Amino acid sequence: MLELLKELERRISNLENLTSNILKIGKVVARYPEKNTVRVEFERADKSDKTVSYELPILQPKTLKDKFYFMPEEGEYVLCLFLPYALDVGFVIGSYYNKVIPTPVSDNNKINATFEDGTVIEYDKKAHKLMIKSVGDIEIVSDTHIVMKAPRIDLNP
Repeated sequence: MLELLKELERRISNLENLTSNILKIGKVVARYPEKNTVRVEFERADKSDKTVSYELPILQPKTLKDKFYFMPEEGEYVLCLFLPYALDVGFVIGSYYNKVIPTPVSDNNKINATFEDGTVIEYDKKAHKLMIKSVGDIEIVSDTHIVMKAPRIDLNP
């Protein structure tokens, strides 16, 4: 019975070691946009040591036919997922908002992209309204033609 308890304790300890490093929060320290990868610095809980990851791919919403592309900034905190059997193999799941960096909107009906220069693209599903606020030029390119349909179109210089 004692040997069975020792074996169980050993197995639980091994499981704890495997799972303790699966999810980690770290800070992006290098970006490789051509490969969709970053290197992330992790600090120990007791702040006694820092380590830097290998290049980690960033998970994107879609990558095959439809493609999305977002790179976290250097200095941005991200959540990383590592495979339990190979702690050098992992992915950046994404970044997150907190008290220091609040969400740009707080409405369940809105999808928002706010850029560093102040440009905003926002869709309000409830109001059925797409809003684009650009601080720079807007370029629309079409291989065929452009159609604008609306009961009223206002052009203001």
